[in-house]
Parts: sequence; structure tokens; C-alpha cells
Amino acid sequence: MFSRINSVGLFGIDSYMIEVEADISNGLPAFDIVGLPDTAVKESRDRVRAAIKNCGYKFPVSRITVNLAPADRKKEGSIYDLPVLFAILKASEQVKVDLSDTVMIGEVALDGMLRPVNGVLAIAITAKENGITNLFVPKENAVEAAVVDGINVYGVDNIKELIAHLQGEKLLEKQPLTVIKNDNKLPVPDFSDVKGQLAAKKAMEIAAQVNEKRDLRQAMIFLQQYGITMNLAVKIYQKYGRDVYGVLNENPSTFSNTNIFGFNSSIKPRYESR
Repeated sequence: MFSRINSVGLFGIDSYMIEVEADISNGLPAFDIVGLPDTAVKESRDRVRAAIKNCGYKFPVSRITVNLAPADRKKEGSIYDLPVLFAILKASEQVKVDLSDTVMIGEVALDGMLRPVNGVLAIAITAKENGITNLFVPKENAVEAAVVDGINVYGVDNIKELIAHLQGEKLLEKQPLTVIKNDNKLPVPDFSDVKGQLAAKKAMEIAAQVNEKRDLRQAMIFLQQYGITMNLAVKIYQKYGRDVYGVLNENPSTFSNTNIFGFNSSIKPRYESR
């Protein structure tokens, strides 16, 4: 028995459509997930198995293969728990609904509750661009997903209420469109929001302390004749600014490692006048 569920994968801040395929066949009981899954995706096997049982459904005692297509792109995170679970329920014919125009994402707890995930806004945009009508996300992510107009967003608490909605027993309320007020007051960017990139952030911090980049570049060239490295030249310029030329010409010993770094080793000119 075979089933296919639509989902969306994340690659950085971008997203792309994914098909979650499930096949249940005869053979020794096994549950395999293929399609370049990372550790979090592989661990969804245990979460999905427990959630199916704890929600009152039967986990198939058969050979189960779940494929995340396209198979040549790495899949990361726990966002595939929900589509994997429904792909198995559909393949085992425990849930008989048409999900061709539906995308679902979310992390599944062992008791069938849904936990929030990251990247929901990008997922909603991709779903809309690919003609998806309904998007089911964890309830905590519904407001974020509803920023995108033209797609029906539903916030879900647990597996049972989602199945009840799909089968028409108890419909979920559609999440109202999230309206963002544009008051032209954008938040000030903060380096705390940037992960890694230590060298780039350090360069930006240095540049922010210099009035004109041209002055710093000229100062570095000027200081090289005294055997001063680039890092030390930056520190010198930060301390003396545009007065660096006059200070150095009047008293070269001013730029000693004692004054800059705190240890005694005077800097001597590399080239002496003849």
C-alpha cells in the first residue's frame, strides 16, 4: 500500500516542496526513512510510532519505507514528523482523505501533541507559490504562517483534532490573516542575531569606529614602513585617529607595544633614512 503527502523543506532561509511517500509491504517488520535525512529526521521514527499508538491507531507491523523526495537534498529538523505520520496512516488505510491540495508540517510529541517549528513563514510562501490551498501547522506557528495571504492556514493542537477536521467531524477554525502595521520604524539590526561570521563582524565593528575608510587605508600604508602589522595599525588608528601621522613623525617611540598592548617592545622603523 502506498501514499503521498505534500510538505515543504527548509534550506537556510529558503524552502522547497517535498513529497513524503510511504510504502507498506510484506516482510520482516522495519521502519526506514530515506532521502538524505539527518539525525533529527531519522529519530522521527520513534516519535511517529509512539504518537500513532497513543492516539488510538495501529502502527503497521510490516515493512515500512518512507521516502522524502527529492532524495538528493538533505532533510533537516523535526518538521517532517506530521507528514510522515499521516503518510503511514493513509498507506495503512486508517485515514481515507484527499490531501493533494494540502501541506502539513510540525514536530509530533509522543502523546500526539504538536510542537512549534522554525521557518513557517518561508514554508507558507512556498506552499502558496505551488498552488497549495490548505496549510496545517502547530498552533503556536499559525499567526506567523497567516502573514501570507491567499492560503488557508489552520493551527493544530494535536493529531486527533486534525484527523477530525479532515474527516469532517469537527472543523478547525481558519487562522485570520495576520496584518503587519507599517509604521516605518524598522528594528535596529543587532549582531546578536548573526550566528558565526566572527571575522566579518569584527571587520564591521572596526569599520564603524573609523570616520572614513580612506583614512584607515592610508594610515595602514603609512604605518607599514615602520614594520607595523595590519592589526596593530588598526589599533593605532583607533587610538590616535587622524593625528597618527603627526604623532609618529614627532615621536616614533609613542607606538610601542607597551602603549598599545601592555608589554614593552618598542617598534622601530623598518627603513632608516640614509
